[in-house]
Amino acid sequence: MTLLVLPTLLWLFVVWDTRPLSAEDVAADRARVEATVEYAEDLEWCEWSFPTTDCERASLILNGAAPARKALDLSPAPWDVATLAVLAMAATSLLIGALWAPGPGVRGLLRRAATVAFATWLVAAEVGVLWWLGLGLSARMRGTDPFVGEETWSFVRYGALLVALAAVAGTSAGVLLRGRLRVVLTLAGAAVAAGVVLLLPRAPIDPWLPPLNVEAFLFGGAVYGGPPEAERCTLPDEDFPLLVFPGPGTSAPGPGYCTRDVTRTTGAAATYLVGWSGVLLLTATTATAMTSRRRRHG
Repeated sequence: MTLLVLPTLLWLFVVWDTRPLSAEDVAADRARVEATVEYAEDLEWCEWSFPTTDCERASLILNGAAPARKALDLSPAPWDVATLAVLAMAATSLLIGALWAPGPGVRGLLRRAATVAFATWLVAAEVGVLWWLGLGLSARMRGTDPFVGEETWSFVRYGALLVALAAVAGTSAGVLLRGRLRVVLTLAGAAVAAGVVLLLPRAPIDPWLPPLNVEAFLFGGAVYGGPPEAERCTLPDEDFPLLVFPGPGTSAPGPGYCTRDVTRTTGAAATYLVGWSGVLLLTATTATAMTSRRRRHG
């Protein structure tokens, strides 16, 4: 149930936030904008400059009148409400794995990790399918013709895998946090911290950050600012010279365009996420085997 509560609330929020405005709401919003000085000035300027244009509608839009709320979007985007729903399920899966005590021995740990991972994966996959089918049904009821593309179903598949990986990590962390195994966790944490310190001088740090890897995993790639050696320059077209002002991660030594943008691929992100889950599981398995051996010989 805990995996379903927050995604359900977020889905209801999306449907409510994108509901069509009533005629009374549209009229009230229009009256609010028409009462402003900015609207009158923009309308006068538009009628003088573009007499054939629908200046009344253009001025309303320019000054923030809302003829309708945001339409239902049936494609996921990085860090939108759908992404928050997946992250909420992943966090819940992490807690379920940590609180669900495994059976004795290594086999009990592996069996419990597999069980929790499969159960949470199944729930997350069903929630993802129902999420987009429900939005599609809501869009049809509003008179639009929705289309759910392949990128949406890819998001659902990778989102379910992310939730399953969180379950494995949670199960492993739950074992490591019990009793004498905290010593093992401390040593493993120290090793990871030492590795991070060694990697930090090799800028940039972005590929080692979880948010970037989660985005790349769910959406088929994520862009970040690379090191100076990753800079690539594009010469402008001779017929259409391009003048670009330098900004974050870019430079323009001449009439060209240079960028350090690097794409973090889904494969690299999958290696990162699976690697962390695997390291935790391996550490938990090793610690469990050592503890079981001590008990037998004790």
